Amino acid sequence: MLNQKNLVPKTRRVGNQGVAILLCSVAAGSLAARAQQPAPVARVDLEQAIQLAIKHNHALKAAENAIQQSEAQETTAAIRPNPVFT
Repeated sequence: MLNQKNLVPKTRRVGNQGVAILLCSVAAGSLAARAQQPAPVARVDLEQAIQLAIKHNHALKAAENAIQQSEAQETTAAIRPNPVFT
């Protein structure tokens, strides 16, 4: 904004909120730069690779859950019903 009396630009005073926003944006930018650095590569042998594949296999986990569900249904079916008095 120009001051019309002497045509000198007016300076705006930045409050504490402006400084806080500036600091937060700088901090967020530096965190984003750190996040983009590649992670160090870990070496695994064949046995560890197989264990990791089994541990993170969603299809295998789903099959295990289906087996557990079937066993729970068998247990529920074997329970005697509550007596009914007529």
